[in-house]
Amino acid sequence: MLSMAELIEGLSQSEGSAGYGRMYVSSGGLDIVNDQAAFTLQVGGWKAIDALPFVTMRFRAGRLVGGLDYSVLRGDAGLTPQGTLIVPPSLANVPLGWVYLQREEGARVLVDFGRVRVNIMGTYNLSTGTGWEPTNVVEIVFIRLTQGPTYGSDVFDVRAQNKRIVLTSCKLPGYSFELLAVRGSNSQTYSLVCPDSLNGEPVTSTVFNVVVAEVEVGTQ
Repeated sequence: MLSMAELIEGLSQSEGSAGYGRMYVSSGGLDIVNDQAAFTLQVGGWKAIDALPFVTMRFRAGRLVGGLDYSVLRGDAGLTPQGTLIVPPSLANVPLGWVYLQREEGARVLVDFGRVRVNIMGTYNLSTGTGWEPTNVVEIVFIRLTQGPTYGSDVFDVRAQNKRIVLTSCKLPGYSFELLAVRGSNSQTYSLVCPDSLNGEPVTSTVFNVVVAEVEVGTQ
């Protein structure tokens, strides 16, 4: 499951790329299930991601398998995956794909990509047609897992493929913004403050590029 999370995160940058991982299951099973809620992200008054559904991967251990009630295997042990819906620039080492153990009718290991990463790309002089305007550029990345064909038993070849990358852009006035991410009953706000000047010239606007990588996962 750790290898699959790393594979998916790597594939998210290249449309059409694909990879495989093999799992041997003697008890329990592998599920690819719809998450309980869609993901929504608002930046100021702009709905950057509008109620986008996605799936999670879940490995069910056998009923006699013991384990901790909760343990982060990939992510930040000081945070929770449900509470970390926005990964800010200050947490650059925190992955988008979390892997964690959770006890729920037995031990479960989940691969969870239900969050966005925010990157301040820089401040640039953009052409207005008649001159130049200092403008911030911010990238927001969401890896949306979708369900592909699922069949097989005992030995699973888990396939992940980047089906497409969707880019949406919006130019908003200002350099300071409130971000709100909502996932079911969980929500998180984050205050994003970008540079307010470039070479002494005030920044009056910020361009947000929202990148949604749709990665299909299935078994065979």
